Amino acid sequence: MGPLNGATRRALLGSASRFALALLLLLAPRAPAAPRVLEAAVLCFPGLPSISAAEATSAAEAATQMARELLDLDVRIVVRAIVGAEAAFDRHVPPARRLDRTAPPTDQETRKMRAVLEAFLLRTPVRGIDALLPPGTASRWAEQVVERYLARNAALQRALGHDAMTSPRRALHCLGTWDRLMRAGHGWDLLVTNGPVLYAPQDGAALHALLRGGIIGGVTIWNIPSRTHGGAAMVSSYCLDSTEAGVAELRGRPPLAGKERVDALAALMTHELGHLLLKLPDNYRHANCLMHPPLGLAYLEWSRSARPPGCAECRPARRPVQSSSPSSTPSSSSSTPSPR
Repeated sequence: MGPLNGATRRALLGSASRFALALLLLLAPRAPAAPRVLEAAVLCFPGLPSISAAEATSAAEAATQMARELLDLDVRIVVRAIVGAEAAFDRHVPPARRLDRTAPPTDQETRKMRAVLEAFLLRTPVRGIDALLPPGTASRWAEQVVERYLARNAALQRALGHDAMTSPRRALHCLGTWDRLMRAGHGWDLLVTNGPVLYAPQDGAALHALLRGGIIGGVTIWNIPSRTHGGAAMVSSYCLDSTEAGVAELRGRPPLAGKERVDALAALMTHELGHLLLKLPDNYRHANCLMHPPLGLAYLEWSRSARPPGCAECRPARRPVQSSSPSSTPSSSSSTPSPR
């Protein structure tokens, strides 16, 4: 082989330089990815224990730590606003667009609900469910759910007062109306409220919520393309601090306050982050897992049962790759709410 000419030498040197640069880039330590930021707002109803800016911020900070330790999520929750809940609804969801589901379901809705519940139970056995049902009622799921929901409505009217539970204001405590608020153009990714939110029998088949009479601690809504994370989440402190007898019985302890209330609220936030950012479904089989919603309202005990390094089946670094379809209820629709 003869001597290389100048052009060939330059070409070889150029190739070697590009190879060396590529190797350096490959071996160089990568800068950590920036945390995913969620914009939060606190929406308070009058006459109920409020959530201060300091409490909301403390819960948000605790939730970011839990998300990192239990779900391998690097997030930052920024509390941007504290506003009156009624004013927020008046601005974003006028009365004509509110969905009031406090009336009893129709016979047709009850039959449909029975079919959905039976299909759900065939697919997803739930341990401990008999403890929430009086003897002899397991064969009449739909009727039992409706009875509990109507009893919950009556209890809320007694607890909140007649004015708060008259139309159109009572719709502010229905999940359907919250769904519309969460989809509105305010840009909030996480809503934190002190008011009760009811999951109606017509809303789906989240059995843990239905057997409590519909009272929930949070919900995630997907399929909001305009949002940074493709959806939005909401958590409520009502289950944590309400003095209402039915809520206290399901909670199993006096109203939470101080650090206990903040810790439980942080766990609710983290659970919703699992839904919103990882598309993790609710489950009823993983022991000591933050994605396993309690059948009652013992959120403090539930939050304490989840410890690092988290559930091996839910933690992203350990769970097998699977479909990203968020199906926390029998429906596989990506817009189906996933209540706590």
